[in-house]
Amino acid sequence: MNAKIPLLIAMHVLSNSLFAQISGNQIYKDKNNTYHRNENTTIINTSPNITMNDSMLFITTKVLLNQKADQFLITLGVNEESKSSISCDNQINNRISDLISKLKYFGIKKEAISVDFISQSKIYDNQFIRDTIKEYEKGFEIKKNIIIATNRLENIDLIIKTAAEFKIYDIVKVDYLNDDLTAIHDEIFDEALKICRSKKDKYLRAFNRTETGQVNMSEQFYFVFPETQYNEYKAFETTEFETNYNNYTARVIKKERKNTTYYYNGIDCRGFDKVIHAAETEVGVQYILTINISVKLANQNKK
Repeated sequence: MNAKIPLLIAMHVLSNSLFAQISGNQIYKDKNNTYHRNENTTIINTSPNITMNDSMLFITTKVLLNQKADQFLITLGVNEESKSSISCDNQINNRISDLISKLKYFGIKKEAISVDFISQSKIYDNQFIRDTIKEYEKGFEIKKNIIIATNRLENIDLIIKTAAEFKIYDIVKVDYLNDDLTAIHDEIFDEALKICRSKKDKYLRAFNRTETGQVNMSEQFYFVFPETQYNEYKAFETTEFETNYNNYTARVIKKERKNTTYYYNGIDCRGFDKVIHAAETEVGVQYILTINISVKLANQNKK
Protein backbone atom coordinates (compact mmCIF):
# COMPACT_ATOMS: atom_id res chain seq x y z
CA MET A 1 0.00 0.00 0.00
CA ASN A 2 1.27 3.45 -0.89
CA ALA A 3 2.44 5.14 2.35
CA LYS A 4 1.52 8.56 1.00
CA ILE A 5 -2.22 7.80 0.95
CA PRO A 6 -2.74 7.72 4.77
CA LEU A 7 -0.70 10.91 5.02
CA LEU A 8 -2.86 12.66 2.43
CA ILE A 9 -6.02 11.49 4.21
CA ALA A 10 -4.69 12.71 7.53
CA MET A 11 -3.81 16.10 6.04
CA HIS A 12 -7.29 16.38 4.52
CA VAL A 13 -8.97 15.56 7.83
CA LEU A 14 -6.70 17.94 9.71
CA SER A 15 -7.42 20.80 7.30
CA ASN A 16 -11.17 20.27 7.66
CA SER A 17 -10.82 20.12 11.44
CA LEU A 18 -8.86 23.36 11.54
CA PHE A 19 -11.49 25.12 9.42
CA ALA A 20 -14.24 24.00 11.79
CA GLN A 21 -12.33 25.36 14.76
CA ILE A 22 -11.60 28.82 13.38
CA SER A 23 -14.68 29.62 11.30
CA GLY A 24 -17.22 30.10 14.10
CA ASN A 25 -20.90 30.85 13.67
CA GLN A 26 -20.16 33.63 11.19
CA ILE A 27 -20.38 30.95 8.47
CA TYR A 28 -24.16 31.27 8.84
CA LYS A 29 -24.01 34.84 7.51
CA ASP A 30 -24.31 33.74 3.87
CA LYS A 31 -26.02 30.42 4.52
CA ASN A 32 -29.20 31.96 5.92
CA ASN A 33 -29.12 35.08 3.77
CA THR A 34 -31.10 34.23 0.64
CA TYR A 35 -30.95 37.76 -0.73
CA HIS A 36 -27.23 38.46 -0.59
CA ARG A 37 -25.62 35.04 -0.95
CA ASN A 38 -22.11 35.33 -2.31
CA GLU A 39 -20.60 32.30 -4.02
CA ASN A 40 -17.05 33.64 -3.62
CA THR A 41 -16.91 34.18 0.11
CA THR A 42 -13.29 35.38 0.21
CA ILE A 43 -11.48 37.41 -2.41
CA ILE A 44 -7.84 38.29 -1.79
CA ASN A 45 -6.20 41.08 -3.73
CA THR A 46 -3.15 39.57 -5.39
CA SER A 47 -2.23 42.49 -7.65
CA PRO A 48 1.53 43.16 -7.70
CA ASN A 49 2.78 45.97 -5.50
CA ILE A 50 6.14 46.26 -7.29
CA THR A 51 6.65 46.98 -11.00
CA MET A 52 9.99 47.43 -12.70
CA ASN A 53 10.98 48.23 -16.27
CA ASP A 54 14.11 49.50 -18.05
CA SER A 55 13.85 53.01 -16.66
CA MET A 56 11.57 53.00 -13.59
CA LEU A 57 10.84 51.11 -10.38
CA PHE A 58 7.35 51.47 -8.89
CA ILE A 59 6.64 50.35 -5.31
CA THR A 60 3.39 50.31 -3.32
CA THR A 61 3.34 49.77 0.44
CA LYS A 62 0.25 49.42 2.63
CA VAL A 63 0.25 49.55 6.43
CA LEU A 64 -2.71 49.07 8.78
CA LEU A 65 -2.84 50.36 12.36
CA ASN A 66 -5.41 49.17 14.89
CA GLN A 67 -5.65 51.96 17.44
CA LYS A 68 -7.59 52.11 20.70
CA ALA A 69 -9.76 55.18 21.14
CA ASP A 70 -8.64 57.95 23.49
CA GLN A 71 -12.12 59.41 23.88
CA PHE A 72 -15.68 58.16 23.50
CA LEU A 73 -18.83 60.14 22.77
CA ILE A 74 -22.06 58.34 23.62
CA THR A 75 -25.34 59.84 22.42
CA LEU A 76 -28.55 58.95 24.27
CA GLY A 77 -31.99 59.72 22.89
CA VAL A 78 -34.74 60.79 25.30
CA ASN A 79 -38.33 61.80 24.63
CA GLU A 80 -41.26 62.99 26.77
CA GLU A 81 -44.99 63.36 26.15
CA SER A 82 -47.40 65.66 27.99
CA LYS A 83 -50.59 67.64 27.45
CA SER A 84 -48.79 70.99 27.29
CA SER A 85 -45.44 71.97 25.85
CA ILE A 86 -44.35 73.62 29.12
CA SER A 87 -45.00 70.56 31.28
CA CYS A 88 -43.43 68.36 28.63
CA ASP A 89 -40.24 70.43 28.63
CA ASN A 90 -40.12 70.49 32.45
CA GLN A 91 -40.50 66.73 32.70
CA ILE A 92 -37.80 65.92 30.16
CA ASN A 93 -35.41 68.44 31.72
CA ASN A 94 -35.96 66.89 35.15
CA ARG A 95 -35.09 63.42 33.87
CA ILE A 96 -31.96 64.74 32.18
CA SER A 97 -30.91 66.68 35.28
CA ASP A 98 -31.38 63.60 37.48
CA LEU A 99 -29.20 61.56 35.13
CA ILE A 100 -26.46 64.19 35.11
CA SER A 101 -26.52 64.36 38.92
CA LYS A 102 -26.24 60.59 39.20
CA LEU A 103 -23.33 60.41 36.76
CA LYS A 104 -21.34 62.83 38.96
CA TYR A 105 -20.94 60.03 41.52
CA PHE A 106 -19.06 58.03 38.88
CA GLY A 107 -16.62 60.81 38.04
CA ILE A 108 -18.41 62.05 34.90
CA LYS A 109 -18.51 65.82 35.28
CA LYS A 110 -21.28 68.10 34.05
CA GLU A 111 -18.76 69.79 31.72
CA ALA A 112 -18.46 66.50 29.80
CA ILE A 113 -22.21 66.40 29.09
CA SER A 114 -24.27 68.47 26.67
CA VAL A 115 -27.94 68.40 25.68
CA ASP A 116 -29.04 68.80 22.08
CA PHE A 117 -32.64 69.83 21.42
CA ILE A 118 -34.06 67.73 18.56
CA SER A 119 -37.75 68.47 18.07
CA GLN A 120 -41.08 69.50 19.56
CA SER A 121 -44.23 68.24 17.88
CA LYS A 122 -47.93 67.89 18.52
CA ILE A 123 -49.42 64.44 19.16
CA TYR A 124 -52.75 63.42 17.71
CA ASP A 125 -55.04 60.50 18.50
CA ASN A 126 -58.40 59.16 17.28
CA GLN A 127 -61.72 58.59 18.98
CA PHE A 128 -64.99 57.05 17.84
CA ILE A 129 -68.06 59.34 17.88
CA ARG A 130 -71.01 57.29 16.71
CA ASP A 131 -70.04 56.14 13.21
CA THR A 132 -67.23 58.66 12.78
CA ILE A 133 -63.57 58.51 13.68
CA LYS A 134 -62.49 61.94 14.83
CA GLU A 135 -58.89 63.04 15.20
CA TYR A 136 -58.00 65.25 18.13
CA GLU A 137 -54.95 66.93 19.62
CA LYS A 138 -53.63 64.83 22.49
CA GLY A 139 -50.60 66.80 23.59
CA PHE A 140 -46.94 67.43 22.82
CA GLU A 141 -43.77 65.39 22.42
CA ILE A 142 -40.25 66.72 22.91
CA LYS A 143 -37.11 64.87 21.86
CA LYS A 144 -33.60 65.65 23.03
CA ASN A 145 -30.20 64.00 22.79
CA ILE A 146 -27.73 63.73 25.66
CA ILE A 147 -24.11 63.67 24.50
CA ILE A 148 -21.60 62.36 27.06
CA ALA A 149 -17.82 62.36 26.69
CA THR A 150 -15.59 59.91 28.54
CA ASN A 151 -12.06 58.58 28.18
CA ARG A 152 -12.82 55.22 29.79
CA LEU A 153 -14.39 52.40 27.81
CA GLU A 154 -15.88 50.83 30.94
CA ASN A 155 -17.91 54.01 31.50
CA ILE A 156 -20.01 53.27 28.43
CA ASP A 157 -21.74 50.35 30.09
CA LEU A 158 -22.06 52.33 33.30
CA ILE A 159 -23.74 55.23 31.49
CA ILE A 160 -26.19 52.90 29.75
CA LYS A 161 -27.20 51.23 33.01
CA THR A 162 -27.59 54.56 34.79
CA ALA A 163 -29.67 56.03 31.96
CA ALA A 164 -32.05 53.07 32.16
CA GLU A 165 -32.88 54.08 35.75
CA PHE A 166 -34.48 57.23 34.32
CA LYS A 167 -36.24 55.35 31.49
CA ILE A 168 -33.70 56.44 28.89
CA TYR A 169 -33.11 53.43 26.67
CA ASP A 170 -32.28 54.80 23.24
CA ILE A 171 -28.53 54.46 22.60
CA VAL A 172 -28.23 56.51 19.41
CA LYS A 173 -24.53 55.95 18.75
CA VAL A 174 -21.05 55.74 20.24
CA ASP A 175 -18.22 57.65 18.55
CA TYR A 176 -14.58 56.53 18.86
CA LEU A 177 -12.04 59.36 18.77
CA ASN A 178 -8.27 59.75 18.93
CA ASP A 179 -6.62 62.89 20.24
CA ASP A 180 -3.50 63.27 18.08
CA LEU A 181 -3.95 62.29 14.44
CA THR A 182 -0.58 63.80 13.57
CA ALA A 183 1.24 61.42 15.93
CA ILE A 184 -0.75 58.48 14.56
CA HIS A 185 0.12 59.45 10.99
CA ASP A 186 3.80 59.83 11.90
CA GLU A 187 3.86 56.35 13.44
CA ILE A 188 2.27 54.61 10.49
CA PHE A 189 4.23 56.71 7.97
CA ASP A 190 7.58 55.80 9.53
CA GLU A 191 6.75 52.10 9.33
CA ALA A 192 5.61 52.36 5.72
CA LEU A 193 8.72 54.33 4.75
CA LYS A 194 11.01 51.67 6.24
CA ILE A 195 9.25 48.99 4.19
CA CYS A 196 9.45 51.09 1.02
CA ARG A 197 13.19 51.61 1.44
CA SER A 198 13.72 47.92 2.16
CA LYS A 199 11.82 46.92 -0.99
CA LYS A 200 13.71 49.44 -3.10
CA ASP A 201 17.13 48.31 -1.87
CA LYS A 202 16.18 44.65 -2.32
CA TYR A 203 15.16 44.99 -5.95
CA LEU A 204 18.03 47.27 -6.88
CA ARG A 205 20.47 44.67 -5.54
CA ALA A 206 18.60 41.75 -7.08
CA PHE A 207 18.75 43.21 -10.60
CA ASN A 208 22.03 45.07 -10.21
CA ARG A 209 20.50 48.48 -10.86
CA THR A 210 21.15 51.91 -9.42
CA GLU A 211 18.80 54.83 -8.91
CA THR A 212 19.23 58.34 -10.18
CA GLY A 213 17.49 61.62 -9.49
CA GLN A 214 14.79 62.23 -6.91
CA VAL A 215 12.22 59.74 -5.65
CA ASN A 216 8.61 60.62 -6.46
CA MET A 217 6.09 59.74 -3.78
CA SER A 218 2.34 59.91 -3.16
CA GLU A 219 0.31 58.74 -0.20
CA GLN A 220 -3.27 58.02 0.81
CA PHE A 221 -4.16 58.16 4.50
CA TYR A 222 -7.63 57.37 5.76
CA PHE A 223 -9.38 55.74 8.71
CA VAL A 224 -12.37 53.52 9.36
CA PHE A 225 -14.64 53.86 12.39
CA PRO A 226 -16.10 50.79 14.14
CA GLU A 227 -19.76 51.60 13.48
CA THR A 228 -19.30 50.76 9.79
CA GLN A 229 -17.60 47.42 10.43
CA TYR A 230 -20.30 45.29 12.08
CA ASN A 231 -21.87 42.30 10.33
CA GLU A 232 -24.85 40.18 11.31
CA TYR A 233 -25.83 36.54 11.04
CA LYS A 234 -28.48 34.14 12.27
CA ALA A 235 -27.12 30.78 13.42
CA PHE A 236 -29.76 28.08 13.03
CA GLU A 237 -30.61 24.93 11.12
CA THR A 238 -34.06 24.23 9.70
CA THR A 239 -35.73 21.25 8.12
CA GLU A 240 -36.90 21.04 4.53
CA PHE A 241 -40.22 19.65 3.39
CA GLU A 242 -41.76 18.67 0.06
CA THR A 243 -45.26 19.48 -1.16
CA ASN A 244 -47.31 17.11 -3.32
CA TYR A 245 -48.39 19.45 -6.10
CA ASN A 246 -50.92 16.96 -7.57
CA ASN A 247 -52.83 16.78 -4.28
CA TYR A 248 -51.99 20.21 -3.01
CA THR A 249 -53.04 21.04 0.53
CA ALA A 250 -52.47 24.49 1.98
CA ARG A 251 -49.97 24.47 4.84
CA VAL A 252 -49.19 27.16 7.32
CA ILE A 253 -45.72 27.16 8.82
CA LYS A 254 -45.30 28.95 12.12
CA LYS A 255 -41.69 30.01 12.41
CA GLU A 256 -39.86 30.54 15.68
CA ARG A 257 -37.99 33.76 16.31
CA LYS A 258 -34.35 33.44 15.28
CA ASN A 259 -31.72 35.31 17.22
CA THR A 260 -29.65 37.80 15.22
CA THR A 261 -26.02 38.17 16.23
CA TYR A 262 -23.81 41.13 15.38
CA TYR A 263 -20.03 41.02 15.47
CA TYR A 264 -17.16 43.37 14.74
CA ASN A 265 -15.51 42.53 11.43
CA GLY A 266 -12.64 44.95 10.92
CA ILE A 267 -10.62 45.43 7.77
CA ASP A 268 -9.02 42.18 6.62
CA CYS A 269 -5.33 42.15 7.52
CA ARG A 270 -4.41 40.30 4.36
CA GLY A 271 -2.90 42.41 1.60
CA PHE A 272 -0.99 44.71 3.97
CA ASP A 273 2.78 44.80 4.24
CA LYS A 274 2.49 45.32 7.98
CA VAL A 275 -0.27 45.42 10.58
CA ILE A 276 0.48 47.36 13.76
CA HIS A 277 -1.33 45.97 16.84
CA ALA A 278 -2.67 43.08 14.77
CA ALA A 279 -3.96 41.14 17.79
CA GLU A 280 -5.66 44.11 19.48
CA THR A 281 -8.84 42.82 21.11
CA GLU A 282 -10.39 46.17 22.01
CA VAL A 283 -12.45 47.65 19.20
CA GLY A 284 -11.03 50.96 18.01
CA VAL A 285 -10.25 53.00 14.91
CA GLN A 286 -8.40 51.45 11.98
CA TYR A 287 -5.92 53.66 10.12
CA ILE A 288 -4.67 52.79 6.65
CA LEU A 289 -1.72 54.36 4.86
CA THR A 290 -0.77 53.56 1.27
CA ILE A 291 2.51 54.92 -0.09
CA ASN A 292 3.42 54.83 -3.78
CA ILE A 293 6.99 55.64 -4.82
CA SER A 294 8.63 55.73 -8.22
CA VAL A 295 12.40 55.55 -8.66
CA LYS A 296 14.21 56.52 -11.86
CA LEU A 297 16.82 53.94 -12.80
CA ALA A 298 20.23 54.75 -14.23
CA ASN A 299 21.02 53.42 -17.69
CA GLN A 300 22.72 50.06 -17.67
CA ASN A 301 26.25 49.94 -19.06
CA LYS A 302 26.41 48.12 -22.33
CA LYS A 303 28.88 45.27 -22.42
